[in-house]
Amino acid sequence: MSSHVSIPSKEALLGEYFTRFMACVPTPGRVAEIERTLDVIFAHRDRYEAVANKLPAPPWWIIALIHMREASLDFGTHLHNGDPLSKPTVHVPKGRPTGKGPFTWSESAWDALRYDRLDKMDYSDVAGAAYALESFNGWGYRFHANASPYLWAASNRYIKGKFTDDGHYDPSAVDAQLGAMTVLRHGVNTGRFILRGQGVQPIG
Repeated sequence: MSSHVSIPSKEALLGEYFTRFMACVPTPGRVAEIERTLDVIFAHRDRYEAVANKLPAPPWWIIALIHMREASLDFGTHLHNGDPLSKPTVHVPKGRPTGKGPFTWSESAWDALRYDRLDKMDYSDVAGAAYALESFNGWGYRFHANASPYLWAASNRYIKGKFTDDGHYDPSAVDAQLGAMTVLRHGVNTGRFILRGQGVQPIG
Protein backbone atom coordinates (compact mmCIF):
# COMPACT_ATOMS: atom_id res chain seq x y z
CA MET A 1 0.00 0.00 0.00
CA SER A 2 1.04 3.62 -0.32
CA SER A 3 3.39 5.04 2.28
CA HIS A 4 1.91 8.51 1.70
CA VAL A 5 -1.26 7.81 3.63
CA SER A 6 -1.41 9.11 7.17
CA ILE A 7 -3.08 6.65 9.52
CA PRO A 8 -6.41 8.07 10.72
CA SER A 9 -7.71 7.58 14.22
CA LYS A 10 -10.70 5.37 14.92
CA GLU A 11 -12.52 8.41 16.31
CA ALA A 12 -12.13 10.22 12.98
CA LEU A 13 -13.84 7.35 11.18
CA LEU A 14 -16.67 6.57 13.61
CA GLY A 15 -19.40 8.19 11.53
CA GLU A 16 -18.11 6.93 8.20
CA TYR A 17 -17.89 3.32 9.29
CA PHE A 18 -21.26 3.18 11.00
CA THR A 19 -23.07 4.98 8.16
CA ARG A 20 -21.56 2.63 5.58
CA PHE A 21 -22.38 -0.40 7.68
CA MET A 22 -26.01 0.57 8.13
CA ALA A 23 -26.37 1.33 4.40
CA CYS A 24 -24.51 -1.81 3.29
CA VAL A 25 -26.60 -4.12 1.09
CA PRO A 26 -24.96 -7.30 -0.23
CA THR A 27 -24.90 -7.72 -3.99
CA PRO A 28 -27.97 -9.89 -4.72
CA GLY A 29 -26.03 -12.42 -6.76
CA ARG A 30 -23.58 -12.98 -3.90
CA VAL A 31 -26.04 -13.64 -1.07
CA ALA A 32 -25.91 -17.44 -1.33
CA GLU A 33 -22.10 -17.30 -1.28
CA ILE A 34 -22.17 -15.08 1.80
CA GLU A 35 -24.51 -17.48 3.57
CA ARG A 36 -22.28 -20.48 2.74
CA THR A 37 -19.30 -18.54 4.04
CA LEU A 38 -21.09 -17.78 7.30
CA ASP A 39 -21.96 -21.47 7.61
CA VAL A 40 -18.26 -22.37 7.38
CA ILE A 41 -17.25 -19.62 9.80
CA PHE A 42 -19.73 -20.73 12.45
CA ALA A 43 -18.84 -24.40 11.91
CA HIS A 44 -15.27 -23.56 12.94
CA ARG A 45 -16.18 -21.15 15.71
CA ASP A 46 -14.35 -23.28 18.29
CA ARG A 47 -11.04 -22.94 16.43
CA TYR A 48 -11.36 -19.18 16.23
CA GLU A 49 -12.39 -18.97 19.88
CA ALA A 50 -9.36 -21.03 20.92
CA VAL A 51 -7.13 -18.33 19.42
CA ALA A 52 -9.22 -15.42 20.71
CA ASN A 53 -9.29 -16.80 24.26
CA LYS A 54 -5.50 -16.55 24.56
CA LEU A 55 -5.45 -12.84 23.67
CA PRO A 56 -7.03 -9.71 25.19
CA ALA A 57 -8.67 -9.11 21.79
CA PRO A 58 -10.02 -9.44 19.09
CA PRO A 59 -13.28 -11.41 19.25
CA TRP A 60 -13.35 -14.73 17.42
CA TRP A 61 -15.44 -13.47 14.52
CA ILE A 62 -12.90 -10.79 13.60
CA ILE A 63 -10.31 -13.55 13.33
CA ALA A 64 -12.71 -15.52 11.13
CA LEU A 65 -13.31 -12.54 8.81
CA ILE A 66 -9.55 -12.00 8.43
CA HIS A 67 -9.15 -15.71 7.74
CA MET A 68 -11.80 -15.41 5.04
CA ARG A 69 -10.06 -12.50 3.35
CA GLU A 70 -6.46 -13.63 3.72
CA ALA A 71 -6.76 -17.40 3.31
CA SER A 72 -10.24 -18.27 1.98
CA LEU A 73 -10.85 -20.03 5.33
CA ASP A 74 -8.04 -22.52 4.66
CA PHE A 75 -6.56 -23.76 7.95
CA GLY A 76 -3.44 -24.94 6.15
CA THR A 77 -2.23 -21.38 5.59
CA HIS A 78 -0.96 -18.39 7.56
CA LEU A 79 -3.54 -15.90 8.81
CA HIS A 80 -1.09 -13.12 7.87
CA ASN A 81 -1.51 -13.55 4.13
CA GLY A 82 -2.50 -17.07 3.09
CA ASP A 83 1.00 -18.46 2.56
CA PRO A 84 1.49 -22.18 3.44
CA LEU A 85 2.17 -23.05 7.09
CA SER A 86 5.10 -25.25 6.07
CA LYS A 87 7.51 -22.32 6.43
CA PRO A 88 7.50 -18.61 7.40
CA THR A 89 5.58 -16.25 5.14
CA VAL A 90 7.19 -15.22 1.86
CA HIS A 91 4.78 -12.40 1.06
CA VAL A 92 4.11 -9.25 3.10
CA PRO A 93 4.63 -9.47 6.01
CA LYS A 94 7.63 -11.61 5.10
CA GLY A 95 9.29 -14.04 7.51
CA ARG A 96 6.43 -14.50 9.99
CA PRO A 97 6.31 -16.17 12.40
CA THR A 98 10.00 -16.31 13.23
CA GLY A 99 11.48 -19.81 13.13
CA LYS A 100 11.76 -22.53 10.51
CA GLY A 101 8.27 -24.03 10.58
CA PRO A 102 6.12 -25.86 9.98
CA PHE A 103 3.67 -23.94 12.15
CA THR A 104 0.26 -24.78 13.51
CA TRP A 105 -2.57 -22.57 12.33
CA SER A 106 -3.17 -21.31 15.88
CA GLU A 107 0.41 -20.23 16.58
CA SER A 108 0.58 -18.45 13.24
CA ALA A 109 -2.75 -16.73 13.93
CA TRP A 110 -1.54 -15.51 17.33
CA ASP A 111 1.57 -14.09 15.66
CA ALA A 112 -0.44 -12.34 12.93
CA LEU A 113 -2.81 -10.66 15.37
CA ARG A 114 -0.04 -9.50 17.68
CA TYR A 115 2.19 -8.41 14.80
CA ASP A 116 -0.50 -5.99 13.59
CA ARG A 117 -1.51 -5.11 17.16
CA LEU A 118 -5.07 -6.31 16.76
CA ASP A 119 -4.80 -7.65 20.29
CA LYS A 120 -4.62 -4.01 21.49
CA MET A 121 -7.64 -2.61 19.68
CA ASP A 122 -11.19 -1.82 20.81
CA TYR A 123 -14.00 -3.93 19.33
CA SER A 124 -16.90 -2.55 21.33
CA ASP A 125 -18.61 -1.07 18.27
CA VAL A 126 -18.92 -1.42 14.50
CA ALA A 127 -16.29 1.26 13.96
CA GLY A 128 -13.79 -0.66 16.06
CA ALA A 129 -14.32 -3.81 14.02
CA ALA A 130 -14.01 -1.97 10.70
CA TYR A 131 -10.98 -0.01 11.88
CA ALA A 132 -9.14 -3.16 12.94
CA LEU A 133 -9.90 -4.93 9.67
CA GLU A 134 -8.82 -1.99 7.52
CA SER A 135 -5.72 -1.55 9.64
CA PHE A 136 -4.80 -5.22 9.16
CA ASN A 137 -5.09 -4.89 5.39
CA GLY A 138 -3.56 -1.41 5.11
CA TRP A 139 -4.70 2.16 4.52
CA GLY A 140 -3.73 2.46 0.86
CA TYR A 141 -7.27 2.61 -0.49
CA ARG A 142 -7.74 5.95 1.23
CA PHE A 143 -4.90 7.35 -0.85
CA HIS A 144 -7.05 6.55 -3.88
CA ALA A 145 -10.23 7.94 -2.27
CA ASN A 146 -11.86 4.55 -2.54
CA ALA A 147 -13.80 2.39 -0.11
CA SER A 148 -11.71 -0.62 0.85
CA PRO A 149 -12.90 -3.82 -0.84
CA TYR A 150 -11.36 -5.69 2.09
CA LEU A 151 -14.34 -4.34 4.02
CA TRP A 152 -17.07 -3.67 1.45
CA ALA A 153 -16.61 -5.87 -1.65
CA ALA A 154 -19.75 -7.65 -2.89
CA SER A 155 -21.98 -4.83 -1.66
CA ASN A 156 -23.38 -1.49 -2.74
CA ARG A 157 -20.59 0.24 -0.79
CA TYR A 158 -17.93 -0.81 -3.32
CA ILE A 159 -17.69 -0.59 -7.12
CA LYS A 160 -14.12 -1.10 -8.29
CA GLY A 161 -10.45 -0.43 -7.61
CA LYS A 162 -8.06 -2.99 -6.16
CA PHE A 163 -4.45 -3.52 -5.18
CA THR A 164 -3.65 -6.41 -7.52
CA ASP A 165 -0.21 -6.82 -5.96
CA ASP A 166 1.64 -5.27 -3.04
CA GLY A 167 1.99 -1.58 -3.90
CA HIS A 168 0.19 -1.80 -7.28
CA TYR A 169 -3.29 -0.28 -7.49
CA ASP A 170 -5.51 -0.90 -10.51
CA PRO A 171 -8.49 1.51 -10.60
CA SER A 172 -10.38 -0.76 -13.02
CA ALA A 173 -9.89 -4.05 -11.19
CA VAL A 174 -12.79 -5.45 -9.20
CA ASP A 175 -12.19 -7.41 -6.01
CA ALA A 176 -13.89 -10.80 -6.45
CA GLN A 177 -13.77 -11.73 -2.78
CA LEU A 178 -16.42 -11.00 -0.18
CA GLY A 179 -15.86 -7.93 1.95
CA ALA A 180 -15.50 -8.58 5.66
CA MET A 181 -18.05 -5.96 6.70
CA THR A 182 -20.38 -7.08 3.91
CA VAL A 183 -20.42 -10.56 5.44
CA LEU A 184 -20.87 -9.15 8.93
CA ARG A 185 -23.75 -6.94 7.80
CA HIS A 186 -25.53 -9.89 6.21
CA GLY A 187 -24.93 -11.83 9.41
CA VAL A 188 -26.84 -9.10 11.26
CA ASN A 189 -29.59 -9.09 8.64
CA THR A 190 -30.10 -12.84 8.99
CA GLY A 191 -29.89 -13.07 12.77
CA ARG A 192 -26.46 -14.66 13.18
CA PHE A 193 -25.27 -11.45 14.80
CA ILE A 194 -27.17 -8.84 16.74
CA LEU A 195 -26.68 -5.08 16.56
CA ARG A 196 -27.03 -3.38 19.94
CA GLY A 197 -26.52 0.33 19.75
CA GLN A 198 -23.41 0.60 17.59
CA GLY A 199 -21.95 -2.73 18.71
CA VAL A 200 -22.16 -6.16 17.10
CA GLN A 201 -22.09 -9.54 18.78
CA PRO A 202 -22.83 -13.07 17.60
CA ILE A 203 -25.93 -14.96 18.64
CA GLY A 204 -25.22 -17.83 21.02
